[in-house]
Amino acid sequence: MEETLPPEEQSLVNIEKIIKLPDIGVDKEFCTWTRVTLTSDKYICVRYKTQDSNNHSKKEKILALSFDGTERHVSLPDGPERAAISPPTQCSTSNTKTSLLAYQDPLCLFDLDINLHTAEVVNYKVDDTLSWLAVTALIPEPNGIDAVTQIYSAKRQISQCISAHTILFTMYTTSCGNSTCLLLCTAYRDTGSSGKVNIMPLSINQPICDNNTSAVTDSLTFPDDPNHYDFPVSLHAASTGGLLYVLTKYGLMYVCDMSTAQCLCQVYISKDVVFTSSLTAEGSGLIIVNRAGQVLQVDLDTESLRKYVEHRLNRPDVAKRLSALLSSDKQFDT
Repeated sequence: MEETLPPEEQSLVNIEKIIKLPDIGVDKEFCTWTRVTLTSDKYICVRYKTQDSNNHSKKEKILALSFDGTERHVSLPDGPERAAISPPTQCSTSNTKTSLLAYQDPLCLFDLDINLHTAEVVNYKVDDTLSWLAVTALIPEPNGIDAVTQIYSAKRQISQCISAHTILFTMYTTSCGNSTCLLLCTAYRDTGSSGKVNIMPLSINQPICDNNTSAVTDSLTFPDDPNHYDFPVSLHAASTGGLLYVLTKYGLMYVCDMSTAQCLCQVYISKDVVFTSSLTAEGSGLIIVNRAGQVLQVDLDTESLRKYVEHRLNRPDVAKRLSALLSSDKQFDT
């Protein structure tokens, strides 16, 4: 599938093989999304046979394990579905509800919508203030994989289901620096070859870009391969440059402009199924793990991207904004 992309786009990324998990004793059969957790670029957690799920804290050396209905927190020495929220809090999802788990009894936050009861819950996200939560589930269909995400507002104590294969909460500062707002980013593929990326502010009367647009959206085109139904599996906001990365199951990465949601380029970053990913510590690159057990670092050549956007896409306005953002201070907090 890689040959179908223009070489100018494929050359915009640098891919480095960091390690291969089978080479350090992890059987290839365990290199799956139900077994391997990548919360940050510091640790990879592999679940073998005992516990039902596992996850790390992003900031502390704490591992959360769940088995036989019991929650355990283990301090790691030097050297799902469950998500690290903030030390020492974890979030847990059952078939019917989502709860917070700290060093205390679980606190039920909200009941899952009936549409998620028989679906496969694959992910959930929260913003840093625990004001917004989201649970994503997949639904197999004859012609593909459908998805539903339940968004919950803790302040208003209401929820809504939307069509989204993956979502992201992120703080964003506009290119002119006039305001900072919390954004909800979503990516979705329908039963055909088309999909959407949506970016909308969750703060009232806070536009994403300088033309006072309250929300932006753009189309994504997926490969029409009957043997490999591809769909978005994760979203990441780069810490600089105003860029949104959309990763798909079969190793395709779309790079989108945060201000307009426009897809700037698409490149293949893996020949094998990608099931977990994280931003690098610098916040501009990605660490991914694929089904072959490869741990890859993906870095975007931002200067080449700027030239590509200006000359190949003929979008000097976007290229100018990219140049300004890339030379400015940090734009995101994810």
